[in-house]
Amino acid sequence: MAKVQVVGLPGTGKTTAVQSFIDRHHKQNIKHIDIAHYDGPRRHLRFINDVEMGTQNLIAESATGYRIKGCPIILFDIPIQQIYRNLINRGETPDEDYLSLLAGQIMVPTYTIKSEEELHSLLELILI
Repeated sequence: MAKVQVVGLPGTGKTTAVQSFIDRHHKQNIKHIDIAHYDGPRRHLRFINDVEMGTQNLIAESATGYRIKGCPIILFDIPIQQIYRNLINRGETPDEDYLSLLAGQIMVPTYTIKSEEELHSLLELILI
């Protein structure tokens, strides 16, 4: 069993890339946990607990990452102009201040990738 975190600013394509990887490897029984689906107080602690307690191959997704033992961090890093285009294409207004704040909070990654193809290749090495 392996666990990995995929992090990056909103609009980088993390969810799309992770979901396409899981769809392509559906027989591998890989679980995807996204912090965006956690609400309320202590959501971060519940997210971390779910990652730590996971008993199958797991991809944990968040914007900034967390200190989770044995769970390397992959930073999905694309140009900010592309992030703005992606956010606008999905009907959101890019908030430069918010994105800058998040960028400064991203945990030091174990790996940095620049495309969906690179992410898929790295996830295959770690999880398959």
